[in-house]
Amino acid sequence: MDDQKYLRMALDLAKKGRGWTSPNPMVGAVIVKDGKVIGKGWHQKYRSLHAEREALANCRQSAKDATLYVTLEPCCHHGNQPPCTEAILES
Repeated sequence: MDDQKYLRMALDLAKKGRGWTSPNPMVGAVIVKDGKVIGKGWHQKYRSLHAEREALANCRQSAKDATLYVTLEPCCHHGNQPPCTEAILES
């Protein structure tokens, strides 16, 4: 099943943040459109872009009508980074 494949990819990306994101969690994100990965990212270190924003920034085409696979629900509060939910809705 493709959903499992893309979520596994997001989990593997999240692991790249091990040791760098604390006190935030490790998170990975993959954006898929028409069966192709068009963007991916992970939370690389504390105070840096969250995985969702990193994946959107790395998109090779518009994320409109794409599917976002992310290992943790997107944040919706202002902290060190603006809410990821806003970036997702804007895309």
